[in-house]
Amino acid sequence: RVQVVMASGLTNAVQYANVQGSATTAANLRLVMQNATGLNGLTATVAGPGRYCPSGYPVTLTPLVSGTTCPGSTQPANTYVVITASYPYVPLLPGLSQLVATNVVQTATAMLQ
Repeated sequence: RVQVVMASGLTNAVQYANVQGSATTAANLRLVMQNATGLNGLTATVAGPGRYCPSGYPVTLTPLVSGTTCPGSTQPANTYVVITASYPYVPLLPGLSQLVATNVVQTATAMLQ
């Protein structure tokens, strides 16, 4: 249940970021994420929005240092935001905390228009 709620919150935050574009702020995205999930103890961190150069597969984002095009190519840098949500998971049976990860973490990356 927690993973589904967190995924929904990330979806809401990404949709908000797409509507706001590069005018979006990290503080607003954290607020959207927390309001959409209603989970007490949820931590949402946001990188960006910022200009990044995508490369490789799976894609990695490298911050643009200067100019408007990515180094070594004619590809323009785009504006991205990376939202990471973390929630402390407490198993129903205390003994399971030794076997099960105690944090649920999900990340979404969105290119802004």
